[in-house]
Amino acid sequence: MENFHTSCSQEEYQEHVDCYDGICFACGEWVDGGHEPDAQHYLCPYCGQKAVSGTEMALIGGYIEFTE
Repeated sequence: MENFHTSCSQEEYQEHVDCYDGICFACGEWVDGGHEPDAQHYLCPYCGQKAVSGTEMALIGGYIEFTE
């Protein structure tokens, strides 16, 4: 997780927030819905790791960078 970073537009970010999506720090996949903003260590359906965090938590942690 320490080396994980992803980028998206502010509009994409807001869409993920509105849909309660999470981001997997192990495989980098966005995970649809059901993730509270402060979620941590949720199970990823793509890679099976407990590495999904809520979108806001990922932003606060510095793991999401906005593109133009």
